[in-house]
Amino acid sequence: MNLKLILILLAATPLISFAQKKENIDSLVIQFLRQQPNTPSPFIEITKKGKRGTVSRNYFYNAGDTITKDGLLITEYVFGSAESHATKYFLLCVDAPHQNAHHIIDDQTVEQAIKHLLQLTEGFKLSDAQKAYLINQLTLAYY
Repeated sequence: MNLKLILILLAATPLISFAQKKENIDSLVIQFLRQQPNTPSPFIEITKKGKRGTVSRNYFYNAGDTITKDGLLITEYVFGSAESHATKYFLLCVDAPHQNAHHIIDDQTVEQAIKHLLQLTEGFKLSDAQKAYLINQLTLAYY
């Protein structure tokens, strides 16, 4: 294998990983929203024109910053139906070297949600600033 091909493969690996992660987030969001009462059925549509593609969805998700701690990557998302932004949900993705976990927090009150978040992240040994950041992002789903 020549050096040029190896460099191309190494450069493409993060892009492939990012694309797979986006597909996983789409799948999680669609699956969750389909189970919610009074929510339009979510869909994703990909239209190709030549070499370019356009993606349209009837739901949204916004990724926050990724927290890195002891080999863990913690990313949070606020998501919901594009037709009604009144109800939003919080998705916490934890990527570890040998295991990935996804947790959706949809408690009735923000106080319950914060307690739930702190229980989920208890073993991660996050700094106070990192916990505060996650709590701030979580409250975006409630206010």
